[in-house]
Amino acid sequence: MAFKKSVGEMRKAWKLPKTLRILGRDVAVSLVAKGPMVASQEYGEADLDDSEIRIGDWLCESRARATLLHEVVHFIDDDLGLGMSEEQVAGVAQGLFQALRDNERFI
Repeated sequence: MAFKKSVGEMRKAWKLPKTLRILGRDVAVSLVAKGPMVASQEYGEADLDDSEIRIGDWLCESRARATLLHEVVHFIDDDLGLGMSEEQVAGVAQGLFQALRDNERFI
């Protein structure tokens, strides 16, 4: 039985971007070990003050991509002052992720 590989193991197939530009803001993106986020059971973090997104290095590629999009939605929410709840951020991110994944020629 084959197990899913973590993002760290799949770097050749897909590379996590080092930076993203979100609504004109440069945001650093990094992989982090399980330790920093394990207490909160989070897969990723959006540090809005320091313009950084941190993604868990133990995640499979699909989960890492979905988590990255989720954290991007947090930046959009904050920059536009939308006041979205965590449930709204999660729902929008999941909907966008699925639409982009199911329609590779979307953009």
